[in-house]
Amino acid sequence: MKLRDPKAPAGCRALMMLIAFLPLLPGCGGGSSSAPPSGTAQNPVPILNSLNPSSVPAGSRRVLLDVFGSNFLQSSLIYWEGAARATTFMASGHLRTILNPAEIAAPGTRTVAVLNPAPGGGMSTTQNFTITTVAALAIEPAQLPDAYHGKPYSYTFQASGGIPPYTWLVEESTPLPRGLHLSAGGTLMGAAPHVPADEIYDLTVLVRDSAENPQSVSVPVTIRVVAGSSRRNDSCETATPISNGLIRASISPYGDVDVYSFRGTAGAPIQIETIAQRLDVNNHLDTFLELLDARCQRLHSNDDLETGDSLDSFISTFLPADGAYYIRVSDSSGGGRPDFPYQLRLSGAD
Repeated sequence: MKLRDPKAPAGCRALMMLIAFLPLLPGCGGGSSSAPPSGTAQNPVPILNSLNPSSVPAGSRRVLLDVFGSNFLQSSLIYWEGAARATTFMASGHLRTILNPAEIAAPGTRTVAVLNPAPGGGMSTTQNFTITTVAALAIEPAQLPDAYHGKPYSYTFQASGGIPPYTWLVEESTPLPRGLHLSAGGTLMGAAPHVPADEIYDLTVLVRDSAENPQSVSVPVTIRVVAGSSRRNDSCETATPISNGLIRASISPYGDVDVYSFRGTAGAPIQIETIAQRLDVNNHLDTFLELLDARCQRLHSNDDLETGDSLDSFISTFLPADGAYYIRVSDSSGGGRPDFPYQLRLSGAD
């Protein structure tokens, strides 16, 4: 067919030209569609490996949540319980968000995921975030060692429950002896003053936890400031005379040894016992107990109670002769601090 036929009417010639160009129009055969150009970059699917932290106590203050994995983008979003949240891109394997106190107020399990946007992209698998139940704040029972003038004093209070770290203080209505103070970390330290007679101080010690809405609890404790200076009793020559009954002391300073003397009768049943760990479970004194003869030679010794795992010590025997005997108390690890108190019980002496 000729595109131009001089003999054809003008209208026919125009129609013939239109028919000739139809194959070049889209959708009319021979043309191409408007598909996106080939080679467009596709975002990867993110991979979520771990969370830090993966759990917090219920009632915590705001928490920085770090999310680790791979294929993270500047446009990646952290999803908390299926909802997108403000996300900071740290690196291709590290994202960060902030958990507000209201979101971690109640115990339970929450889900965390990461989304990469289109083109491509998608949602990662989830990781669980645990909000744990918090036990009530409590102060461990405390029996304070005596304070002596000229002898460094140190005793650390212990607490449980709540959300650490803890802050400690002494209520203003019950002041400490001069020379002693309680640190925010719970250590009572310093040096006691000289007093003409023993003085008893009744204190109220308070601890507060680090929750968004802090718990606090207080406990009454007593400290005795002993008149005069402490006398060392670390040898048989300087031993402290004792008789049947219970006395209270401490292994201090570092490497200290306490020696006591008593008199006994041949054949008499004798029992000697140290009570330290059983006095306070937070007392890490591992007593080593020895019974010595009049020449300061060891007759018997005991490291730990044979009836269990307690670090306390016990000796039960019969005395071989009339005369003087010595008891030596030390720490198996060679330590010694004022917060290593113990009680010594003796029975069977003259």
